[in-house]
Amino acid sequence: PERTKRRPPMTTLYHLTARRNLRRILSEGFRDGDAGRRTRSGRTGVWFSDRPRPELVERPFEAVEIELLLSEQELRA
Repeated sequence: PERTKRRPPMTTLYHLTARRNLRRILSEGFRDGDAGRRTRSGRTGVWFSDRPRPELVERPFEAVEIELLLSEQELRA
């Protein structure tokens, strides 16, 4: 019997950003920072969503899709 390869667990996340930031993200990666914005809880950093949120994507913004070789359970840990 032929063995089938198991695919590693994969999680897809989305990040909403201004178009002008796309090239820098692709060449330098994401950088932690508050960019002058904080949530009500005082948190800062790079924010991701588990769905693309098309209702939030308006010009000049774009959604960046990233795939991680982690299961959702590993990501929550």
